[in-house]
Parts: sequence; structure tokens; C-alpha cells
Amino acid sequence: MIEILFILLFLVWYAGALVVEHRYGKAFCLGEEWAFFLAFILSPLFVYFLFRLFPRVLNN
Repeated sequence: MIEILFILLFLVWYAGALVVEHRYGKAFCLGEEWAFFLAFILSPLFVYFLFRLFPRVLNN
């Protein structure tokens, strides 16, 4: 049961990183790959809020 929960949490985390990358990656100054990497390593919600709070700083 723990394995299934871990797999589901991983898939939700991965999908969140993909959503952030797809939504903000093209405008991100470092590119889509770095947007996905940051969202996957840090947290998809944290990076999403960073892009929402500081759009001009991160998207120049």
C-alpha cells in the first residue's frame, strides 16, 4: 500500500512540474528545461508562486 501511495505522490509531483513548465517555461529567461528542473527539485507549488509573485524578474 505504501508503494502505491508513493507512486501516486510522485506522479502528482511530476505532473505539477510539467504544468508549471508548460505554463511558464517559454517565457522563463533560462528556458523550459530549467523551469521544469526547478519546479521538480524545489516544489511545483513553490515555483508556481514564484512565477506569479515575481513575473518580470523571472521572465526577463
